[in-house]
Amino acid sequence: VSKELHNHVRAINNDLERENDGLRSRVAELQGRLAASADEAGRLRTALVECKEGSRRNADLADATARNLKTCEEKKAEVARDGDNSQRRLEVCDRIRREKQAKVEELVRAQGGPDRTEEALQQGNELRIKNAKCEAKLERAETNATACKRLTTERAAEGDALAAR
Repeated sequence: VSKELHNHVRAINNDLERENDGLRSRVAELQGRLAASADEAGRLRTALVECKEGSRRNADLADATARNLKTCEEKKAEVARDGDNSQRRLEVCDRIRREKQAKVEELVRAQGGPDRTEEALQQGNELRIKNAKCEAKLERAETNATACKRLTTERAAEGDALAAR
């Protein structure tokens, strides 16, 4: 009986050791999974911080783009006003040119025909100079308007690209 009991106790002890080894192996596996989970949580926290920083940068870029677009719109309006002013000045210059031309023609008639006097020639030259200046100012205004339109288009494209991100 004692040998049987001894064998029975030994068998129970062996079973307990196997179960203990199994439990130890399961604990080691769970500890490995816990460490991997902690690593993944760290990576996810880092990714979250990077996403928040990227989002803040994108918001800053969107704000800067909005400010640039507003400035460009203001400049565009300013160029349009300058263009309108230049157009009015050109019209005034053209009117003055016609008036001067009429005076020159009147002086030529008063002088007795096609003989032009020195005064009439001088007035005609002054009129041509004023007209050339007015045309140059108008050309500069048109160039500025074209440049502003191009800048507005580029800024709008940048805004669209940022919005798409």
